Amino acid sequence: MAGPPVPWKRTAETPSLGGIDSTDDVRPGIGIDGLARLDAWVRRGGLLITEGGTVSVPVQSGFGRAVSIVDARQFRARGAVFRSQVRDLQSPIAYGYADTLPVYFSQSPLLQVDSMDNRGTEQARDSAVIRDMWRTQPRVIVRFHPRADSLAISGQLDGGSELAGRPAVVDVPHGNGHIVLFAIRPFWRWETQGSFALAFNAILNWNDLGTRWPTAAIVSRGAGAGRPE
Repeated sequence: MAGPPVPWKRTAETPSLGGIDSTDDVRPGIGIDGLARLDAWVRRGGLLITEGGTVSVPVQSGFGRAVSIVDARQFRARGAVFRSQVRDLQSPIAYGYADTLPVYFSQSPLLQVDSMDNRGTEQARDSAVIRDMWRTQPRVIVRFHPRADSLAISGQLDGGSELAGRPAVVDVPHGNGHIVLFAIRPFWRWETQGSFALAFNAILNWNDLGTRWPTAAIVSRGAGAGRPE
């Protein structure tokens, strides 16, 4: 709240602002009441897309489940291009993409998605509770290359093992809606045309993101060792 108020409203000097909403001062942010309204809107069927640092808002506010942000230790990667892999070609977010693509990423966030335990009997996996847990399990669409020595394409990278294999794009179901977390920057100064369609796909298919959502049977066949997604 330092300094003078920062308005977002239509004036003679700023005729393009305030068309949908306006305020005399943006500094206080949306507050707890605003978060509650956003939460309710997504639960009713809305789509919330975040990228880069804004990913922390829904994650730290408890929207969805099983996603967390990991603090970097020795990792350094300021504004570089990295090799990633499309993990879920069935998701509408990945429509039109092949198995790999370069993505722009700058230091944070380092995401972690806790995997469901695939062990147990078929009866246990088919219980109503377990089925509901799978329905609300985040869907990793794109991840960074799992080998640290295959990550960097252009730019700085130090401590790449902290980034290797981590989620780059995650679809989190929340009530009847979805939160799409882009750890990468799909839009960045017209330099990331190759990843533009990931965000456009999410917007265009906002009401069909649940298409072929992974189930216990599907995921268990591809489960492997290593850190949780």
